[in-house]
Amino acid sequence: MQVIHELVEPFHFSWDRTPAQADIRITGVVLEKLKLFGVYHGAPVLVHSGVLLSHYIVVPLQGDVVGTINSAQIRAVPGEALMYPAGTCLHAHWSEHCVALVLAIAREELGLAARRYQPTASSSPSFMPKLDLSAGAGRSFANVLGCLCAENDNARDGIPAPGVKTGLQDLLLTSLVSMNAHLWQRGLENASTRRRRTGVARAVEHIERNVHRAVGIEELSRVACLSPRSLQMAFAECFDAGPMTYSRRVRLSRARQELTTSDPREVQVSDLVARWGFPSASAFTRLYRQNFGELPSQTLKAVRRSLHRDTTKAPQPGHC
Repeated sequence: MQVIHELVEPFHFSWDRTPAQADIRITGVVLEKLKLFGVYHGAPVLVHSGVLLSHYIVVPLQGDVVGTINSAQIRAVPGEALMYPAGTCLHAHWSEHCVALVLAIAREELGLAARRYQPTASSSPSFMPKLDLSAGAGRSFANVLGCLCAENDNARDGIPAPGVKTGLQDLLLTSLVSMNAHLWQRGLENASTRRRRTGVARAVEHIERNVHRAVGIEELSRVACLSPRSLQMAFAECFDAGPMTYSRRVRLSRARQELTTSDPREVQVSDLVARWGFPSASAFTRLYRQNFGELPSQTLKAVRRSLHRDTTKAPQPGHC
């Protein structure tokens, strides 16, 4: 344990069973931008720390980890991860025979990666306490993490290719930042408490991940770990709109994006109604006009006219 404490930060362990029944196995590697550990305790164990100096991500590969983050208990299973930001304390219960990867990422490295991805990001950007590694940027994160582990194993058997591990670390940080970039939009900093800010961030992430359907207030409240009233007030603080209105705006924006970027010969307004979670064509048309000042059919006609102009202006083949 002393070696691990010297590499990272002091962690304390409380066993659900006697230490004699534990089978602690920890492997680790120190890389240029992060530290990576494989951890197995062999028995149910509670791990806790003081205030963390680095960001820590716990990625279960087998079993589960239940962490307390921002006063909420959050369970992660394979395909998910827990993130403890620097400045917080780590509290986690590992199930029996749980196997996990643990990443320690320096605060400044993740801050730099965030600003490279989004120059307006603060030096201490917010991150989700629970990460979904099954789709999108989360899946990319898991893939790159697997490649980084494999590359580290290969390095033990020979000389690694120069720069490969550094490149993988940059990709890993970029995918982590991409998973959380939606939290940095203007308005979230207006939440009156950290709990509300975190709750709104979790609700926003859930809306983004389920953008093809309308999510209800009860569902969002469970995800945000806030009462419906608190969630309504928190969204009003951040966006001057309730969570249902915010969800509709997101879906309307995606529908408009599809209208303006797709081939106008292959998209119909009627196709968008169900695809973006609206109950009827009339409701979609009314809300679209309220938000954008025109009918969706007018948007599509404008795109068609623009495409026609570009086609007619194309240079014609010359004659020899």
